[in-house]
Amino acid sequence: MNNRNLKIMTGLLITAVVILMAINVAPIFWHSLPETYLSYNGVQGIAVEHNHKLYTLNFSQQNTMIELLNRSLPTNKKMAPDPDLKKSVEKIVIYPFGAPTFEITPIAYENNHLFFEAPKWNPDGQMLDVSNGDLEHLISETYD
Repeated sequence: MNNRNLKIMTGLLITAVVILMAINVAPIFWHSLPETYLSYNGVQGIAVEHNHKLYTLNFSQQNTMIELLNRSLPTNKKMAPDPDLKKSVEKIVIYPFGAPTFEITPIAYENNHLFFEAPKWNPDGQMLDVSNGDLEHLISETYD
């Protein structure tokens, strides 16, 4: 083998090793949020009930809603404020694939955080949205 072929093969080998390392390291930097309560691929649709009418979320709104709901924290009933009469929606209906439909009932907003009941996720208490108003904004976009 001459010197030129040896340099080409060494270069290809080093390039292949770098590519394999990049493929193995990439998931460390690009990981999705954990699917705590809802799976992105497990939801057929989400609707918001406002004034006794259901408004279906589009795909982008649905994925954002799933992300925000997955960040919610369980609380006990004593933490929730008194029910707010200015709630914008009566309920959020989730249609999962291969499972029965279930509902989330908003209770009150306090400091841009939504308290809601989700018996499937926290049967003994309530849930607290920690998106700092993003969930409230998303919900208001669905029926306007």
